[in-house]
Amino acid sequence: MILSFSNAWTAFVGRATPRQLQAFGFPPPGHPYWTPETLTGMAMRYPTLDLTPWRSSS
Repeated sequence: MILSFSNAWTAFVGRATPRQLQAFGFPPPGHPYWTPETLTGMAMRYPTLDLTPWRSSS
């Protein structure tokens, strides 16, 4: 099983802080990775994740 597609992982991401997600390799808010396209993809993949920290820093 690929853990990044498990319900448990999706639930974790949905309630995690940006700092917690960094520990798993997510770029921090303000990183050039966070473009409108990548933010849209994250919203689709993790619909319960509050993307405000990443949106407000881009």
